Amino acid sequence: MVAVGAPKDADAAVVVEECSECGETTGRDFEAVEEDDETVYALFCTGCGAETKRLHPGPS
Repeated sequence: MVAVGAPKDADAAVVVEECSECGETTGRDFEAVEEDDETVYALFCTGCGAETKRLHPGPS
């Protein structure tokens, strides 16, 4: 058996992108929100707080 992945003591993943609102390259905070009877994840710029993207679950 081969185990592939980050070591258990690794830091959490960090999403860093350019914000469409403020133009800065920053990290993202996220919040689980309900949308059309499903849970999606809203991403927010850590610089200005603008919502930048919503991540939807894949097909069941």
